[in-house]
Amino acid sequence: MVLLMGLYYFYKNSPKQRSNLCLSFDALAQKKVVPTRVGGTRWVGHVVLAIETFFKAYQAIVSHLGDVVQQMNSPKEAQNKARGYLRLLKRADVIAFIHLLLDVLRPVRNLSLTLQNRKTTLADVHNKADVATAVLQQYQTSDGPLLSKFLEDKSCYKGESLTGNLNVESFRKTRTSLVSSLVEAIAKRYGDLKNNKTVASTHIANLENWPLYPDQQDDIEGNCCMFF
Repeated sequence: MVLLMGLYYFYKNSPKQRSNLCLSFDALAQKKVVPTRVGGTRWVGHVVLAIETFFKAYQAIVSHLGDVVQQMNSPKEAQNKARGYLRLLKRADVIAFIHLLLDVLRPVRNLSLTLQNRKTTLADVHNKADVATAVLQQYQTSDGPLLSKFLEDKSCYKGESLTGNLNVESFRKTRTSLVSSLVEAIAKRYGDLKNNKTVASTHIANLENWPLYPDQQDDIEGNCCMFF
C-alpha cells in the first residue's frame, strides 16, 4: 500500500514527472495510464483499480524511475524517492504480494459493488457473499490465478529481473493467513444472513437460489410448490 500510495503522489504532485512518464509509455508503444489513488470512500474498489493500473504501467514506471535516478540534473529528493520505489518494484516478494492482493480483493470488490447498488436485494447479498466466501476459501489452500502465474517464473516480471529470494512456502503461509482473516471478517460482518431466521429466509427471493427439476428447469410453478 505504501508503494502504491507513494507512486500516486510522486506523479500527482509533479507535472514534470507525469509528463516524462508519458514519454516512457510512448517509447514502449503502450497506452498511457497514470497511478491512481489507493484510498477513498470506496476503499476496496480504489485499491483494485490502483493495482490494475500499477500492473499496466509497470514497465513504463520502471523505465522512467530508472531515468530519474541516472539523470544528473534531477532534484536530489526526486532521485532518492525514485531509487527507493525502483528498489521495491524489483523485489520478487513485493510483486508477489501485489498479485496476491489483486486475487483476493476482486471477489471482495464484487461484493462491495453489489452492496453499493440501490437496486440490490437481500437475496442478491446472500449470493454475492456466498460467492466471495467460496472463492476466498479456495485461496486459503491454493494460489489465485494471478499469483499462480507469477510464481511460474518469480525471477522476472514483464522483462524486468527481480531481486530477493522469495520463499514460496513461507509466502503461502502469509497467503493463507491473509485470506483466512478476510473470510472471518466477511462471516462476522454478514453473520445475520445465516443466523437471523427472518433475514435468512430472504435467500429464496432470488430465483437463482431455487432448486430446479432436471427436465423442467423453467417450470416456475413446480419451483413454487417446493417452498409453499
